[in-house]
Amino acid sequence: MKKRIILITAVLSCLLLTVFAVNSDITGFTTFSMWQQVETIKDIAGNSTIDAMSYCNHIAITSKRDRCYYTISDVKKDASYCNLIRGQDLKDRCYTRNAEYMNNSLMCRAVSEGSRRDNCYMGMLSVGDYSICQNIINKYFRETCMAMEIMSDIPDYSGYKAPLEEQIIIAS
Repeated sequence: MKKRIILITAVLSCLLLTVFAVNSDITGFTTFSMWQQVETIKDIAGNSTIDAMSYCNHIAITSKRDRCYYTISDVKKDASYCNLIRGQDLKDRCYTRNAEYMNNSLMCRAVSEGSRRDNCYMGMLSVGDYSICQNIINKYFRETCMAMEIMSDIPDYSGYKAPLEEQIIIAS
């Protein structure tokens, strides 16, 4: 019975020390500059999302906490963390970034503001997704998108070598 009490006491002491260590780390973390926090979260999120979330949840300033969630989303390439961001601008950038990572234009629908959503859709052009052209609100962006789609059907002649007589005429 005495051995059991000593064992339980030892286990409880270890748990209390662990909780104290985590809380001390979080307290120190909240005194870091925003950039130090971002770098720390990148390191932590690479190993443990749960620990990274714990750090983010202890940040009192909303904009810094939002940046923390954005960083986890960026490291994990997981848009579900964008939902935790309160600031709309950063939330929209989070969805845009994940749309690019996943080459998924459907994710652009989650971007709330029209011009930012258009920018998200325009980012999809780099992977040749022209299905998004009709979703673009800005007339000039939409026309650019449609022109790029038409140009994508034109064969690439960059490696074409003209016959010698054409080269002589061009050189003259």
